[in-house]
Amino acid sequence: MRGPLSSMTSKTSSLKALLLRAWRERWSDLQWGIHIKTILPRGVSGDVYNLADCILQQALVGPGPNQLVVSYLKHSLSSQLVSYAAVLQRISKYDGFHKPHCIISLLEFLEAIQGGITCRGKPEEGLLAAAVLSIVQWLLTCMQHALKNLPELKNGNIELTPMLDKPAVILAELLKCDFLVAMLYLAKHECRDVYHEVVKKCQEVEALMSQNSFQPGVPIGDSMRSTGFLNMCSHNVVSTGCNKSPLCILCYFKMNDVIDNPADCEVRSVIRFLSARHLKPAEIYRQLKEVYGDTVMNERNVRKWCEMFNNGRTNVHDETRPGRPSLITEDLKTKVNDRILQDRRTSLDELYIAFPDISRSLLGEIVSQHLGYHKICARPHTAASTRELLDQFGWEIFDHPPYSPDPAPSDFHLFTKLKDFLGGTRFGSDEELKKTVNTWLNELAAEEYNTGILKLLNRYDKCLNVGGDYVEK
Repeated sequence: MRGPLSSMTSKTSSLKALLLRAWRERWSDLQWGIHIKTILPRGVSGDVYNLADCILQQALVGPGPNQLVVSYLKHSLSSQLVSYAAVLQRISKYDGFHKPHCIISLLEFLEAIQGGITCRGKPEEGLLAAAVLSIVQWLLTCMQHALKNLPELKNGNIELTPMLDKPAVILAELLKCDFLVAMLYLAKHECRDVYHEVVKKCQEVEALMSQNSFQPGVPIGDSMRSTGFLNMCSHNVVSTGCNKSPLCILCYFKMNDVIDNPADCEVRSVIRFLSARHLKPAEIYRQLKEVYGDTVMNERNVRKWCEMFNNGRTNVHDETRPGRPSLITEDLKTKVNDRILQDRRTSLDELYIAFPDISRSLLGEIVSQHLGYHKICARPHTAASTRELLDQFGWEIFDHPPYSPDPAPSDFHLFTKLKDFLGGTRFGSDEELKKTVNTWLNELAAEEYNTGILKLLNRYDKCLNVGGDYVEK
């Protein structure tokens, strides 16, 4: 019997093989998105199988970056196949500074994604704080490497210039984001060893800067001082007059726009930070309302969390606790299924009459999620355009509801695959959606369409041979 570890290793090997095939056949990122879903189980994050690690390992194997494979990582990130935490942690572990083109490619990748870094509503939210702190440490290491090689930079080695300029730009932008600053402050307490390494790295970079008179295209001093805020916040009070300082943003955590629907862990991280600044619960609640609006946590709960943090609590997430027992039992599912089999055209209203003690929503959940039925007692196709087309082709029409528990002979096999392909993807406009679907359809092989048409014959015979009785899939 194969254990969980063996299964995970097998999946990782399959992902690596798929990456090699994608590179050999020069797949586009859209093709990659189609094929990767044939390997990853539905609803499972690629983080479980180290997808980000596999992609970056393949993209950075040579002296220069493989931009095609890097595009696969961007697509996986936008499709939520991998988390920001996993990607940031993998980048922070890369130490190939002897390959400057690869370093520059990673810096450009960070510039492109840093505006969307988030953990709201994802199970990886507990990992993001450590990942952000690790990426800060890696950016400082890039700057340190470039400063140690300033003689080459002065002699015209343009490869080192972005390694000095881009980390400063990324750090400055990172420290303008209040959410990421809160993550850094949280990581200061949860990852003390890494934090001390960051402070040490800041001191080393400052020492190298003082030894050289070379001035890069982007000022590093401001970024360095802002990066050291985690050490200064516990000792200094920053004047509110400096509105452009990231330190001011951190200490007072004010934003011009109200943030809607924040994650609970985000609000609690802010409470923990402001409580450590010795602000009173009433003042913390006032600032929370200013930033998150009237729907934020009430003052009573703010006081409760302040007290817990002051008593030594460090975890901002809910404790695991047993839930209420499920009302859906095996006996109930059996009774509902038997009732449907007695009359295959029964409706949800009729089920509600047959089981008056069970709510309609619970019956709907049993029918769709537990028994696996589609919509029951649905109307057949009645659109005028559909009937005109059927008459034009001279096809015989079967009185068969297309979403009944029986498999309709007119079901088209591409719809399920298209649904899987579009799952988890967001589109900015209808035109973008149409373009994506058309591209997907055009890239399918002719055999895919032929297979679906031939399957109609088998479904046709099934529905005819049973004489209208129930048909198992």
